[in-house]
Amino acid sequence: MKTFIIYLSAFFVIFLFHATHGTSCRMFDPPRDGILTCVKTSKGKVCALACKEGFDFSETPALFYVCDGSWSFVTLAPADLSVKSSLECKEQSVPSKIKVLGLLKYFYKGDASNLVSQVEIKKNFRALLHEPFSQPSFCKENSLCTDNNIEIFYDQEHVHCASYGQGEPVGISDGRIANSSFNASSYYFNYPPWKARLNSGDNNAWYGKPWDVKPWIQVDLGTPTLVISVATQGKRFTLYVKTYKLGSSDDGKTWTMYEESGAVKVFMGNTDPYSAVHRELQNGVKARFFRIYPQTWNHGIALKFELYTCKTFT
Repeated sequence: MKTFIIYLSAFFVIFLFHATHGTSCRMFDPPRDGILTCVKTSKGKVCALACKEGFDFSETPALFYVCDGSWSFVTLAPADLSVKSSLECKEQSVPSKIKVLGLLKYFYKGDASNLVSQVEIKKNFRALLHEPFSQPSFCKENSLCTDNNIEIFYDQEHVHCASYGQGEPVGISDGRIANSSFNASSYYFNYPPWKARLNSGDNNAWYGKPWDVKPWIQVDLGTPTLVISVATQGKRFTLYVKTYKLGSSDDGKTWTMYEESGAVKVFMGNTDPYSAVHRELQNGVKARFFRIYPQTWNHGIALKFELYTCKTFT
């Protein structure tokens, strides 16, 4: 690995040339709530990561990721010889080094799938390619450095979901999910878990037994599905779940509790037995199995629900 150090008036920049063997560079995934923007060069491509406005880098990224048969990096000093490409864009109170240094072209506004936003994203990226810490070969001396040769990669599933509010039902309320796909920790004979279909009638619901100290209701969606919101409802006359937690699993055995801001999320449920209350997930969850864990309830553990996913997009 060759290393070149350049001093600029504001900060050090280090060029790290890694001797990674091979004739092509394996592309990495863009961060959620962020993008990866690349421009073609005669030998490969030059890329940079950026976070959506309101989010920040979980770790300091490279200023540029350069592919010319192997990946090399342009990074801030002191050099991190293990510069990571799989960074996250998060909501955080402590600003990243990128933000502290005022490198605001590494942040963008709006929806990355929107053409208007993409014009601004490309403009910011081209500005970065002309910064003193860039190299002439990246853009100034690169005839391929045009908007038509700039690609923007983003988490399409998440970006499109963000445009659809509560989303579309996975099929609990309309019967597409079979009765055999439901399970629960306990239930009364006349109120099995498959009666927990949202808007199926005031008298219908899953009704857990009162001595069930850790109640839950589970649904198998059949295939991994991205869930972006939940709706709950109670049972006449005064039965409803006031608060709950959400769990997910790929195999129905190992469960992960849904978190926001680093803590297990307790959702506010219903305040009456009849209204459907929708709660959006700040972070969509892709899994096959989902569980609702009632935490508090009014006069009994009675629940109807629906899960929502993204609308179909192309």
